[in-house]
Amino acid sequence: MYGTKRYRHITALIELANQQADATPLIEFMLSALLDALSDAMVTDQVGDQVIDQVAASIRVFGLDYIRIILYNNI
Repeated sequence: MYGTKRYRHITALIELANQQADATPLIEFMLSALLDALSDAMVTDQVGDQVIDQVAASIRVFGLDYIRIILYNNI
């Protein structure tokens, strides 16, 4: 759930919390969103490490000029 949909959900939860004088649903949602973000960051970090290793290996094998040409042509 991203962007406008998430914003509307948060806004509805804030309104509900104000009406019921209970922020539990909002806090649960925010903790869930935080857990999702942390999980995504862990996966992204693992992928990032793999990419860094692959780029470093490519530079060793092909040389930096070759890598620059590949990156420039794929942008």
